[in-house]
Amino acid sequence: MNRRTLLSGATAIRPIGAGAFMHPAAYAETVERLLADLQPEPGLAGRPRLLVVPSEPLYHPVLHDTVEAAGALVVAEDDWWGARMSGADIPEDAPPRQAIFEKYFSDLPTLEVSPRAPREAWLREQIERGAVDGVVFYVPPSDQLFGWYYPGLKEYLDERGVPSLLLRQDVLTDGGQTAIASAATTFVRDLRPVASAAGTEATR
Repeated sequence: MNRRTLLSGATAIRPIGAGAFMHPAAYAETVERLLADLQPEPGLAGRPRLLVVPSEPLYHPVLHDTVEAAGALVVAEDDWWGARMSGADIPEDAPPRQAIFEKYFSDLPTLEVSPRAPREAWLREQIERGAVDGVVFYVPPSDQLFGWYYPGLKEYLDERGVPSLLLRQDVLTDGGQTAIASAATTFVRDLRPVASAAGTEATR
């Protein structure tokens, strides 16, 4: 989760996503080298902090690139290719079979987690901590499931006074990316006074 202004979400999502297909040892070595050479990116302070909630795996950085080009800072993704990739550690003080079952049943960051409460708990935790200025829901036309859960999450955010934006276009198409860029620009423009009033920085 970004809490200071070190990396943009578009930069961070690339090495995070690489962990989905690299060998763990090679990935750990690569990330260690990356962190050793890490330099803060300029121009991130004061940007509205956004949590991205996609209905499908973000196996690409295009949505991050598009939203941040509008002037936002993506601080986390409720996504199994992003901030929620690893989930919590498997407890060592529980029976192994039970602990592994509970991990895969209730702590995988996928849409299939049932009941919904364990998956949504992470999102609610970020909101309760006041770590974001707005939420972007990405629900392209290919979605067949998340649309049923969106109204409840939108109602929760409205009750907490957290602005949200629903994106229904496919960001991987030219027309969809153009529409998303336009919607994100308007959303971020309206969020800037909120972010300025908060007076806090974000980092990953």
